[in-house]
Amino acid sequence: MCRGRPYQGWTISPDNAPNDPCSRREPASSGAYGVSKAAIEALARSQSEAWAPYGVTANVLVPGFVETPLNKRLSKDPAAVQALAGRTLVGRNGVPEDFAGAAVFLASAASTYVVGQLVAVDGGFSVH
Repeated sequence: MCRGRPYQGWTISPDNAPNDPCSRREPASSGAYGVSKAAIEALARSQSEAWAPYGVTANVLVPGFVETPLNKRLSKDPAAVQALAGRTLVGRNGVPEDFAGAAVFLASAASTYVVGQLVAVDGGFSVH
């Protein structure tokens, strides 16, 4: 709810200006967000099928919640941020440095047999 009314999706009207925080839903609660995540998975798999014979792998790092400019509106809600941390098995939200090891691994020769995979770097959020 925003100003006592349901979110308007992506609809823009004279009383619902583009810069109005009520003018659209948070990306994570929209259908487009879920569809885009599924598309990334499909892209990694299709590109793996096309390029693996040439020694090129395509894998995806799947992040948990990390405070970034993309989710700054949600990040301003301490209760929501804490609730997300509470859903992880490690009890905290991610930081950009959490992805370095997985990215280096996927970019290295050690991962030549890892093809078309989604690698969750989410503190265990996806486990339950």
